[in-house]
Amino acid sequence: MARRLVGRYKLRRWRCSGVRRWFLYSDPGHERNARSERHQLLGIAGRSRYCWCAGCAGLDGAAGAQGIAGLDGAAGAQGIPGVAGATGAQGLPGVAGATGATGAQGPVGATGAAGVDAADDPDLTADLLELFARVAALEAQIAPTYNIGDTGPGGGIVFHVTNGGLNGLEAAPADQGSVQWCSSSIDIPEVVNLSMVYMADPNSGAVNTPIIEASCGASLAAGVAAAYVWPNGQSDGFLPNKEELNSLYLQLAVVGGFADDYYWSSSEGVNLAWAQSFINGTQNGTTMNLLATVRAVRDF
Repeated sequence: MARRLVGRYKLRRWRCSGVRRWFLYSDPGHERNARSERHQLLGIAGRSRYCWCAGCAGLDGAAGAQGIAGLDGAAGAQGIPGVAGATGAQGLPGVAGATGATGAQGPVGATGAAGVDAADDPDLTADLLELFARVAALEAQIAPTYNIGDTGPGGGIVFHVTNGGLNGLEAAPADQGSVQWCSSSIDIPEVVNLSMVYMADPNSGAVNTPIIEASCGASLAAGVAAAYVWPNGQSDGFLPNKEELNSLYLQLAVVGGFADDYYWSSSEGVNLAWAQSFINGTQNGTTMNLLATVRAVRDF
């Protein structure tokens, strides 16, 4: 039987009904209940043994406070130096230095030999005249360029340009009168019949005009346009086709001098001729023997 002291109680290990357990017993005058897994002893008067079954272990106590940090260790030894880095890129060039002072004036050169008087050398005079003539011929060969509104090579007013202004159309500065397109409604086979306003004429006015003049006469629209003599002396004008006439209408304010009237084109419809109002710009198939205005144009 082993003994231990727990507080004011004595702890003994008894074998109770064959089961070994630690039990408490007290001094006389105290009464306790003792239990084991298999029996119970009731208190007895006097100095008796009271068996007390040891209880289960209590909860853990709170953790103690953090201890004071230890001293810093000694510094480690110096590491081995690293490998040298690669050479850096070339820096930008420096600013150019100021310009140096101007050098001293050199000595005056020797006087050259006397020139030959052209009057004393007929051959030199002829060479110079030939040179000037060639320069003038070359200048004449350089083609001028034109913009809309410029005076054209025929003396008219440019209203359409192509090829950077090297080519285009110019209109006569004034109308050539109000005449019939033809004396009666006819079909000219060589002039394409355009039945709808949106259809473009495959022939230019320069192609249509002599064909119409041959069929309708020199005194009517195509013949009047072809007979016009331009300010610079040309007589190669024509009656514009419907697309060329519309280009002229679009530059109405630039060219100027137009009447509030219909103007003839050289485009033909089915027994009609196409004319355009210079009031509102509409194009209509018109009876050929009605009167409308003519404005000649030429190309360059």
